[in-house]
Amino acid sequence: MSDQRGLDIPQSNINGFKTGGHIEGIKKTRGGGMPRLRLAISINAADDSTRSALMPINKNFSLKALKEALRAFPLCKKAFFLSNMSCFQA
Repeated sequence: MSDQRGLDIPQSNINGFKTGGHIEGIKKTRGGGMPRLRLAISINAADDSTRSALMPINKNFSLKALKEALRAFPLCKKAFFLSNMSCFQA
């Protein structure tokens, strides 16, 4: 989003993003040098079978893999986890 060949939005104006659980995107973003970046994940189900029926992305990125990716995502100072799978940031 901040690439000059694209939208050219200054990184200081980008404060968060939401994903359905694309793990490769989460991994790329965590090393992007944006310490205030907030992350929201659409879970929509507590188990893989239900989530796969609701969200096709779960067939490639399971809840277990998503949980591992989230554990590696750096938290900003005001961030916290509400449960073992939901991340909320103030």
